[in-house]
Amino acid sequence: MIVFLNGQFVPEAQALISVNDRGFLYGDGLFETLRVCGGRPFRLAQHLERMTRGADYLKIQMPVHADGLQQFAGQLIEQNKMPEAVLRVTLTRGPGERGYMPLAGNQPTVVMTLHAAPPLGNPIHGNSSRRPIAFRRVIRCRRSRL
Repeated sequence: MIVFLNGQFVPEAQALISVNDRGFLYGDGLFETLRVCGGRPFRLAQHLERMTRGADYLKIQMPVHADGLQQFAGQLIEQNKMPEAVLRVTLTRGPGERGYMPLAGNQPTVVMTLHAAPPLGNPIHGNSSRRPIAFRRVIRCRRSRL
């Protein structure tokens, strides 16, 4: 499996993140997880827009612009030959000194990974040949625009 880490595509086993990364130590970051169908990440632009707003709120500078992340996501899907997958985009404040108050100047960490997608179908009646073409959220977070 190939992953995207800080602007580079690397084998999963060689992807290294500092033990001093604030995301690892304190959960200081955010993530988006979305479905990839037919090689296309579902609503990727909207997910990255929400991630950008969250990063702005947390005062984490995005190391790669959303347009660049979209291109890298497409390359990641192609390199792994996974047109049906789950894409996870993770952004952390990056490595820094210990302590609860983040200091300026940290180099953020951005990671994108792919995982096998669960089969589509009705989980109650088992997998079927029918596939959903649209869905509607019943419960919505008032702050989310998705």
